[in-house]
Amino acid sequence: MGADLEALLKEVRDIRSSVEKLESIIEQRLLGEEEPLDDEKLAIKEYEEDKAKNRLELVSLEDTMRQLGVQRTGRKKSR
Repeated sequence: MGADLEALLKEVRDIRSSVEKLESIIEQRLLGEEEPLDDEKLAIKEYEEDKAKNRLELVSLEDTMRQLGVQRTGRKKSR
């Protein structure tokens, strides 16, 4: 019985290690540890300036697609 418990404990430790590695990868992707590219930095700066000067306007995606002549796919909305 002791050997079974040791094997189970080792398995749990291995799984925990794998989960921690996955969490680290996810955290890196979501938090963006990489520096933005120059064009991304410029876009962020322009956005922040426009936001500060109240020059941003939210528009409906459907209206924009209609203006561009883009048709919606036949997919149903997920719920």
